[in-house]
Amino acid sequence: EVAEPLQDVKEGMEQLEKNMTLRYILSTLLAIGNFLNGTNAKGFELSYLEKVPEVKDTVHKQSLLHHACSIVVDNYPQSTDLYSEIGAITRSAKVWDTDTHTHTHTHTHQLPSEY
Repeated sequence: EVAEPLQDVKEGMEQLEKNMTLRYILSTLLAIGNFLNGTNAKGFELSYLEKVPEVKDTVHKQSLLHHACSIVVDNYPQSTDLYSEIGAITRSAKVWDTDTHTHTHTHTHQLPSEY
């Protein structure tokens, strides 16, 4: 029961490490961030990725995610559909979400009534 999800995590890490499309996306986001902020940062915190769909341009109201995807498609024609290349990560996320919900739900019902 545990071995298969762990194997998916291991396989998913390998998929991410080798995936060039992910590298194109992350390097594009870094370049956009450096341009917008007038900096020359070498990286960014992963929490920044949560904000990418929320940040919009002032003219066309398109998200930063939209612009980043357009840049990747235009500048890296060899890029592919990232989602289809990281199946193990997708499976792991579904198992983790389901297990976490089940685990939390089970323990919540076991709490004494004064909580």
